[in-house]
Amino acid sequence: MITLCIRYTIDIHKTRDFEQYARAWPEPIRRCGGELIGYFLPTKVAGPTNFALALINFPTLAAYERLMQEVNNLLRYPRGVFVVE
Repeated sequence: MITLCIRYTIDIHKTRDFEQYARAWPEPIRRCGGELIGYFLPTKVAGPTNFALALINFPTLAAYERLMQEVNNLLRYPRGVFVVE
């Protein structure tokens, strides 16, 4: 099992764009054999509110590589909404 952890830095004025982006991922992840564990965003009480984490499990390296091939299809979203770290 491989777990991918993606850290995003979000423009707080564009959270709706980030939400649209996040909602686009579950189906491609499933199609590639992965499982989206979820997106995790802090609350105002728990620290900075401009970052998020995504956790995705893959049964094999090949499944992860299939998802990476899908990435180009999903990068149609407005630029400047977030930074992937």
